[in-house]
Amino acid sequence: SAAIAGSKISPDFGSQNITTSGTITTTGNALTIQGTHPDLVFTDTNNNDDFKIHLESGTLRIKSDTDNIDRFAINSNGLVGINTTSPVEQLHITNSANCILLLEDTQSANQVGVRYKTTTGEWIAGVHGGQGNAWKLSNFSAFGTNDYLQVNTNGSVNIFANLTITSVNPSIYFNDSGSDPDYRLYNNGGSFKIRDTTNAVDRLTIDSSGKIAVGTSTPFTY
Repeated sequence: SAAIAGSKISPDFGSQNITTSGTITTTGNALTIQGTHPDLVFTDTNNNDDFKIHLESGTLRIKSDTDNIDRFAINSNGLVGINTTSPVEQLHITNSANCILLLEDTQSANQVGVRYKTTTGEWIAGVHGGQGNAWKLSNFSAFGTNDYLQVNTNGSVNIFANLTITSVNPSIYFNDSGSDPDYRLYNNGGSFKIRDTTNAVDRLTIDSSGKIAVGTSTPFTY
């Protein structure tokens, strides 16, 4: 062991390890670690998980040394991965179990949402705590302006604009949770129909000429 004194020194320890039970302090602007896989290791002496920050193949990673798993990664393109070192989107999260992203607000009246923005417009989707924790979709940067869709905590849905259904046979189904018949509104072959789906019978038909049939799918000519 040796003591090093002086205000201007540049020691070269070669391949030796440097060990201290104290604190290493630098007043410079950077701490540089060089190597083919440079690491900064954090070892917990209380038998908790150990971690290290390391650079490998151009990707900065935070690794659980205890579990030998990379938990966080940022590659040279700025893509961020959680539990993956090969992110393919701006944020890429993987999990072998349920993969759930939680956004939690600790005040009951605030908004919790995700904004989607381009250079010409934006939307927000999420929970509006100030309106009974309803889930909303709004064409704005916050809820309360241009709210177009709202799902309430009782399951009811409010649509504040036109609803267009485009399909070969566009339909809306009304399914009774009890034992009563279920119904379907649909457009079939140019005719609007109300169908009893439980009994597979069209109860009402309006064709493209305005003729109405009740109890049959073919209106009479008059």
